[in-house]
Amino acid sequence: MASVYAEIAHRQGWLRLDRTLTSGEHDEIRRVSEIWCREDRLLSDVVTAFGPPSVLFGGNNPNYPKTLPYATDQRDDTLLCFHLWNSFAPEPDQSSASVHAEPVLWAFRNGGALFTDGFIFTREGSARRRAS
Repeated sequence: MASVYAEIAHRQGWLRLDRTLTSGEHDEIRRVSEIWCREDRLLSDVVTAFGPPSVLFGGNNPNYPKTLPYATDQRDDTLLCFHLWNSFAPEPDQSSASVHAEPVLWAFRNGGALFTDGFIFTREGSARRRAS
C-alpha cells in the first residue's frame, strides 16, 4: 500500500523526493525490471543496481519491511517501487534477530490500470504470496 499512497502523493505534488531520476534512468529501470526481478534480490542489490531511492519508506532498521520508490520530477511519470520484506525471527531467544540479514525483494510495482496488474514478483515474493 505504501506505493499506492506514494503514487497519489507524487501525482498531487505532495511527495518530497530525496533524489529524482532522469527520464533515461526511469526508462532503464522500467526496461530491465521484469528480467531483473526473476532472481531473488536483497535491499543492497536494489541500491547497487539503481542507486539510492527517491524516497525510503520503512526507515534504516534492517528488521523491517521497506518500499523504495524511484521517481522523476514529472508528476505524470509512473512511480517505480521495490517492495522488500523482513521481520523478527519467531524464536523467543532470537527476538532481536531478523529473519534475513537485510530485507528481501518480494515485488516491483510499475503502476497498472488495476492494483494487481502493476506487480512483478520475485521467486521469494511469489512463494510467500502462494503461502498466504
